[in-house]
Amino acid sequence: MTELIEPYRVGVGVFSDEYSAATACTEVLETAQPDPQRAAFYTELFALYKQSQRGLAVVNHALSRLPVMPVTAAKGGL
Repeated sequence: MTELIEPYRVGVGVFSDEYSAATACTEVLETAQPDPQRAAFYTELFALYKQSQRGLAVVNHALSRLPVMPVTAAKGGL
C-alpha cells in the first residue's frame, strides 16, 4: 500500500524532488497502449492545424493590432 506524502516533505528534504515524492506514493496499475489508427489520424490532424496556423499568422497579427472597442449594451435590451 502506498502512503500519502505531504507536499512539504520535498521542501524539507525528505525527498530530493517532486518525482521522487510522486514515485513513493503512487503505483502503476495499468499501462495504456496507443491505437495506431487513432495516432495516425491525430498526427495528420495536428499537421493540418500547424499548417493552418502558419497560413493565418499574418491575419492573426493584423487582428491583434486592431484597437479594442468598448462593449456597450444594445438599446432596447436583447
